[in-house]
Amino acid sequence: MRVEIRGKIYESVPEAAKKIGVAKQTIYAALRRNRMDTVGLRQHGPICPKGGRPKVRITISGCSWPSMADCARDLGVDPRYVRTVMHRGKAVARERLKQRVYRWAMEQKGKGRKV
Repeated sequence: MRVEIRGKIYESVPEAAKKIGVAKQTIYAALRRNRMDTVGLRQHGPICPKGGRPKVRITISGCSWPSMADCARDLGVDPRYVRTVMHRGKAVARERLKQRVYRWAMEQKGKGRKV
């Protein structure tokens, strides 16, 4: 099956995937969504050494952590909670998380640590 991506025609999906540097499934998904112009343009972060997700720096109410897992560890919550609230949480849940961050920051300042 011939495929056209950004004006260039490839003889097959596997050939296109190899030339562009994406998985075949990525091209098939782009075909289904009619988004061939964006295939291979998105830059992904480095792969985590342990094989998990790449670290994503997170900032909540002015406090910053190198990853969501570090944020969750400091706040004493499950890492899935932080990720869920930040990505799909309702305003009430985000506000609750912000309050938890504020309390944590005040606790750190009380101990003489810079936040």
